[in-house]
Amino acid sequence: MTEIDVAISSCARIDILENAINTFFEHVKSKEGFRLVICEDKVDDAKRQAIGKEWIEEHADFFDTIIFSEKKLTYVYCFSEILKYIKSDYFFRLEDDVVFYEKIDVDSIIEFMEENKSMISQAIFKRKLHKLRSPITITNNTGRKIETVNFYSIATGVFNLDWTKKIVGLSGTEECHESKVLTPSMRKLKAVSSIVYGKSMHYALDCVGDQMGYKKGAWKND
Repeated sequence: MTEIDVAISSCARIDILENAINTFFEHVKSKEGFRLVICEDKVDDAKRQAIGKEWIEEHADFFDTIIFSEKKLTYVYCFSEILKYIKSDYFFRLEDDVVFYEKIDVDSIIEFMEENKSMISQAIFKRKLHKLRSPITITNNTGRKIETVNFYSIATGVFNLDWTKKIVGLSGTEECHESKVLTPSMRKLKAVSSIVYGKSMHYALDCVGDQMGYKKGAWKND
């Protein structure tokens, strides 16, 4: 296995982005190491954009690949854009507004996904207040029970690159709307989304962001 790509979507919110990255390295581990790929979306506020770009450029050595989008991608297109730069067979999806609370062993998750790569497209993590959508149990080809959800998420988790490209590419639009586009594609391709369990929760939306109303890409200057 090679280094695992970490696909980071960002929209010029440097305070919560920095917290997300710091807690990622504190809690998420792999003996293979990580490659950080960040896609900085275009935002309407020029000052905010400049602040975000300056911070990323000052920390350029920290990232392996930096993409500054020239157009506003929003959440549903940022995922397909960053996908073009992912090289590892499995990658970790990191949004800029999360904070991790529980240790995550990426290697064991990938090992499990590799054993079931004919069906498992992604492994999603538990989030505070996040209610799973009708979990169902299936049996893999070795007789092992796997709990899954019949819903495709582009939130924080571990993704199989081959499955992801097939699911995202099926519509031909590069739109990554979870319920309208990606979930129907996943079902049509007969893939599943598995659940990663832990002692409590793996991550939550950044508490500062929640308190200050950083929702749907908003920031303190908006």
